[in-house]
Amino acid sequence: MAEIHGGLHLIPEHMRESAVQWAEHAEPHPSLLGHFFRSVLSNDLQQSAAYADLENRAALFNWAMFLYNYMPGPSWGSPEKVEEWYRRHHEQPGAQPRGAPTIEPTTAKIVELFEVLKGAL
Repeated sequence: MAEIHGGLHLIPEHMRESAVQWAEHAEPHPSLLGHFFRSVLSNDLQQSAAYADLENRAALFNWAMFLYNYMPGPSWGSPEKVEEWYRRHHEQPGAQPRGAPTIEPTTAKIVELFEVLKGAL
């Protein structure tokens, strides 16, 4: 695999920083990647074409060449590989992924909220 910066000319300019951040830092969390970029990294041609803007749609062949020749192999290829790339770079055992959407509805918090709302009625 060649160095990522050597292949940036293949993809639209407005996507280059995202590609570098993903390849070098596994950023952002996969749930925060744009639909197009996540589809490309996941190797989903149908969704990539559906979500692509005009520049990216015209560059789909170049995206394939860029991924194959310049992006780290473990960073793309399936949704599972995309998730694993992120985990390998960020997660400590038992830690919440950085940037991941968090929902923490514990029973105690729900009961507390219910009591507040009940008192307001």
